[in-house]
Amino acid sequence: LAMAYRLCGDLKYARAVQTLLESWWQQCPYPLGPNWSSALELALRLVSWSHAWQLLGGIDSPLFQGAGGQAFLQRWLASIYQHCHFIAGHFSRHSSANNHLFGELTGLHVAALTWPCWPESAAWLAQTERELEQQALLQNGPDGVNREQAIYYQHTVADEMLLCLLAGRANRRPRSPAFLQRLDNMLEFVAATMNVAGGMPMIGDADDA
Repeated sequence: LAMAYRLCGDLKYARAVQTLLESWWQQCPYPLGPNWSSALELALRLVSWSHAWQLLGGIDSPLFQGAGGQAFLQRWLASIYQHCHFIAGHFSRHSSANNHLFGELTGLHVAALTWPCWPESAAWLAQTERELEQQALLQNGPDGVNREQAIYYQHTVADEMLLCLLAGRANRRPRSPAFLQRLDNMLEFVAATMNVAGGMPMIGDADDA
């Protein structure tokens, strides 16, 4: 819907985004229910919301005009803060301290870049920058193979690394040469194992959710 609004400028698509968000907040109050049980799911939601936010025009979106628009803006920012605060307090340090942790760091990192609105934002940005650099090298071998040795998670972590690279570049926060080299090696591995039709051998486990 946000992409449709960006492409054609018809406000009905932006209004539909608002309707969906309002419905979600009403039905999924913080911090109750399954939608508040996984820091990784919250992180992925923040990445999606960041994309939608920018496609809708960011802080200058027509959705935020007038008293009603400002109230909607404050509801959205309040939910974003709740997401960030939850993730920061529930990193996967033990179980799933691999792609789950990387995804959680990615979501909080993208959020800290997109919405630097709170006193904690600078600390979240600094922490996620530092830990993303560490985890990129810990979770992926020098040969570019993700240490879980599952093609699905090779793609997942490479996608998240690319998201962090592009988000950082857009905000003048570049990744280190080591991070870039490890991502390059990961993509080289994907290219080397791809067949002529673009398919990949689905080695290892996967999470189709």
